[in-house]
Amino acid sequence: GPLAHPIAQTGLDKLPDEHAVNAWLKGRLGVWVQPKVDGVAVTLVYRQGQLQQVISRGDGQTGQDWSHAARSVSAIPRQLAQPVDAVLQGELYERLPGHIQATAGSLNARSTVAGLMARHALNPEQGTGIGLFIWDWPDGPPSQAERLQQLAALGFTDSLLYSQPIEHFDHARHWREQWFNNPLPFASDGVVLRQSQRPDARRWQAKPPHWAAAWKYPHAQARSEVRKVTFAIGRTGRITPMLTLKPVRLDDRQIKHISVGSLRRWQA
Repeated sequence: GPLAHPIAQTGLDKLPDEHAVNAWLKGRLGVWVQPKVDGVAVTLVYRQGQLQQVISRGDGQTGQDWSHAARSVSAIPRQLAQPVDAVLQGELYERLPGHIQATAGSLNARSTVAGLMARHALNPEQGTGIGLFIWDWPDGPPSQAERLQQLAALGFTDSLLYSQPIEHFDHARHWREQWFNNPLPFASDGVVLRQSQRPDARRWQAKPPHWAAAWKYPHAQARSEVRKVTFAIGRTGRITPMLTLKPVRLDDRQIKHISVGSLRRWQA
């Protein structure tokens, strides 16, 4: 979309395993962990406490103007409790009371919300079915603890409820397992590790930062039958084996075809 974010949305690098998480945490102070909510990212712009704009993430620099549809979402306050100027970054999610990620998967929750926000208007039921999790206040107070307390005072209580300070790897692993295996009001696909201190928001770029990273949940797995093998040949002569499967549900997707990657891998 053509609408510029006042502060870039950075995205996140994914830490692949426990060793990488340990390495990332080494030497860092003031680290917090939050669920990585599986929804659609937005920027909210408030002036003197009044909602001015809601912008979809897009490419992190520009996005679509979702302001009109956002006014039907009850979780997005049109007037804050205090007359502050604030740029907030967060996730719009499908409300899923009692959702357990380990057993229920993502349930296509992200696509559901994206489809609703692309509409010009939502009906009241659709508007109340969307929640909001603010995961950052780029131009807010200097420490994470202060940001969370003030966000709660402004009405964004989920941010405080689902953020935990951690001192070492075992704390991070505990909360990852806790949120994966126990009920949450939204789908989530991992946890986010976030330093309390970070650079001035005017220096943020639309690329993964050094002060935050994601640690995804274990991969969903499924077993199916191979019904057919075909070999796609590209313009350069590269051969890619493709497997046609008996359709199988994997998390929130139905899988019918997969690529083996390369002929060498197929031969192996």
